[in-house]
Amino acid sequence: MGLISCLDRVAEENALLLPGLDLERFAMRAGHESGAATLKSHRLHRELLAILIGDVAGYSQLIERDDVDTVLRLHQLRHHIVEPATAARGGRVVRFVGDSIFSTFGDVVAAVDGAIAIQRSVRLLNRGITDRLHLRLRIGISFGEALVEANGDLHGPAVNIAARLETLAEPGGVYLTGAAFDRLAGRTGPRCEALGLHSLRHITEPVRVYRIVPSELLARRSAQEPLLAAE
Repeated sequence: MGLISCLDRVAEENALLLPGLDLERFAMRAGHESGAATLKSHRLHRELLAILIGDVAGYSQLIERDDVDTVLRLHQLRHHIVEPATAARGGRVVRFVGDSIFSTFGDVVAAVDGAIAIQRSVRLLNRGITDRLHLRLRIGISFGEALVEANGDLHGPAVNIAARLETLAEPGGVYLTGAAFDRLAGRTGPRCEALGLHSLRHITEPVRVYRIVPSELLARRSAQEPLLAAE
């Protein structure tokens, strides 16, 4: 199950979660603590982060066609592409859920550079393999404040928006929110195309969406991009 499916399940079934919990009593108790005290007592903190979330388009069909090959290449994607590309840019892999990836970066420039490196390396991973078995990654990048747990897990609108945004992206594409795009202003970087306002599922306000121009993702690999490590 991908990250987006997990978000949907929580949204649609939250009334069934923890049925024995007295939510009213819990809320009254929590109300006695200030916001800062609550964060501290529960070992939570807030960070401004660039959030990168992606998944493999058509993963279920790939598994049906060749489950062993697909899982082995998913392993390569995770550990020989995403992890080194993220670490090289000072980012952190939060978790892998099914065919989804979830990473954070200290700034949008690093996140965008990492996303481009990942997409170019996935193209290399697909070389010599029949088209019907190609891994094609969709990536969404948002920027905003996230609530960080002691175990490193993240919550907040920026996380939810990135998860919804990647479902808009075409396979092999990278989409950004307006907030993320604005952080690129005045910087040298890939050309982006404005796609206007989009209403995203379970997100109250429409979101400005941009995409990295596809030709930017086909350029020659840079020295920073991860090499596919041998098994």
